[in-house]
Formats: sequence, C-alpha cells, structure tokens
Amino acid sequence: MSTAYCSWNVTTFCNRILQTCPFLENVELNGITITKNYLAYITAQSLTALILKHPNRYFESSDGARLDPIRRGEFHLCVLKAVLKKNPRIRRLHLGIDFILSPFTFEDMEEISNSNRELRQVCKCSESLGEEEGTRLVRNSAAALDCPWFYVKSFRPNSFRDDSMVKIITIGHQTYTGHQEFIVDLNEFRMLTKQVVQDPSPRSQSREVGL
Repeated sequence: MSTAYCSWNVTTFCNRILQTCPFLENVELNGITITKNYLAYITAQSLTALILKHPNRYFESSDGARLDPIRRGEFHLCVLKAVLKKNPRIRRLHLGIDFILSPFTFEDMEEISNSNRELRQVCKCSESLGEEEGTRLVRNSAAALDCPWFYVKSFRPNSFRDDSMVKIITIGHQTYTGHQEFIVDLNEFRMLTKQVVQDPSPRSQSREVGL
C-alpha cells in the first residue's frame, strides 16, 4: 500500500487490514501514517517481508500547490520485535522510517537474530541526513555507532558488543535524493557471537565477561 500524502482513508484501511488478515505474507507501507498500533495489533503470523517507508519530504498537488509533509507516527523497537517473534519466517526487513523508530542496541539485534533465523540482514534507511554527515558515514561503521537515532552504545568501555556492531554494519552512499542505507548483517552477527561462546581461551572469556 502506497500513498503520496497523508490520507485518513488509506490509513484506516491499512490499519483494519493488518488487524484482520492473518495470512499476509508481504507487507509494504509507503507514505502511510505509521504508528505503534499498526504493528502492535497485527494478526499475521506468516509474514516473509515487512517494509515500512515514511518519506520525510513535501509533496505537490496536481495544481502545483505545496502540501504538508506526511504526519509522522512513532513507535518503539519492542513493538517491532514482537511482530518479528510472531513471524519467524521473515526474510526481508526494510525500515525506511528515519527517526520514528527508537535506536537499536546490541541486545535488540541479538533478540531479532535468534527469533528470525531466516533473516539475513536488517536494512534501515534515512532521507533526513545532511550531505556532509552522509558523506562522513559512508564506509565508516564506527561513526554510525555515534548516531543516537541509530544505535545505543554499551555502557561498558571497549565492549565486545560495540566492536561486533562495527563489523556487521555497512553504510552506502547517499543518492541524489538523500536516500542512504544502513545494513546490519545478521549472518555475520551470528558468527561473531557463536565464536565467543565456543572459544574457551582466557582472552575470549574476558571479552565475554565484558559484553
């Protein structure tokens, strides 16, 4: 479902569909007023793809008049994780919703990784970053950990958690529209965490204690 501007009819339609259709497989909401209720009350347990997009820009009507930007929704990551737990077959998760979603933690990624074994990566996109900041972040995954809207660092200094996140994040170039992707590789994440559990060396044990 896609719309170019805020429409209460479309929003209501999507809300009811998500709450009453238990056999949905591919859900894509583009430009819809996304709120936590959209995900909190979703009944489907057969999803294989969940794509949420919320353009952060103005639109023009057919007569050239400038329309208000789409009204933002807001929800916390715990609501999204609840949907993922109910839908373990999800293989695609695309979050193009800028600052609406609360930032990730290492524990969030670990929980998503364990509950959705077929999910290879999480893609979070932004269209709100300035050109200078976007250029600074390209191929600089360590800098992404300093973005408070994207990630919450561990309270422990030199933590294995943060070191692991640096290794699994890839940031692409900004497009001419300002679109920029942040990819979290869950396959690599699973390998890194598995190595720590299996490695009995004192060095590994000390790193694990510092998680």
